[in-house]
Amino acid sequence: MSKVALIFGHSFTKRMERYLTLKPLDLNQQYSYIFTQGIPGATVETLTDHIEFIRDVDPCVLLLDLGSNDLCDPNVSHFTYSRQLISLIGKLLYSSDIPSLKMVVVLPILHRGTSWQPRSGQRNLVQFNQVVTLSNQLIREQADTLPGIHFYWSDKFPKTPVNLEKYLQDGVHLKPQALQKYRKVYRGALIQGFNRASLPSFPSDTDTSAL
Repeated sequence: MSKVALIFGHSFTKRMERYLTLKPLDLNQQYSYIFTQGIPGATVETLTDHIEFIRDVDPCVLLLDLGSNDLCDPNVSHFTYSRQLISLIGKLLYSSDIPSLKMVVVLPILHRGTSWQPRSGQRNLVQFNQVVTLSNQLIREQADTLPGIHFYWSDKFPKTPVNLEKYLQDGVHLKPQALQKYRKVYRGALIQGFNRASLPSFPSDTDTSAL
């Protein structure tokens, strides 16, 4: 069975990709094949455009950190986003071109801080944070009723915008200290992903209280 994981996401993943070169996830050595693909501005459509890349990696576990850019668009409701995401994940899981894929783990979408300045045509801050809350709730409900999909959640995960001191001035990205703590979210999500894919268990580490 494949012991490869792929982390795919937007600018959060890109920033984490750079950070992980300095501080790897330190998973069990037998699961050392962790690939990251962070694309600033990435959406569900971006994931569709990179299916060939996912096929080349052929991961056992796919970790997705998406949604923020989709939900800036006022024409994308939480129902639309959830339907698009779950539909695409289903296609990936049942694709004969990605035979090793057993589990797709979806991370919650983070809210944005008050310093965020939406561009023309985007949702305002209040609308954005509202649709983020609704999207997280809906995807969580849907994902865990479907085989091969897990919405990574903890009761300690922020249901409202994280402390403003955690944000950079753009109100979107996390400061280095908070990014270091967000690394634990990635690590915990991968651990659960591998466990749910019926691979031998990692040591327990799913702490998200740092957020």
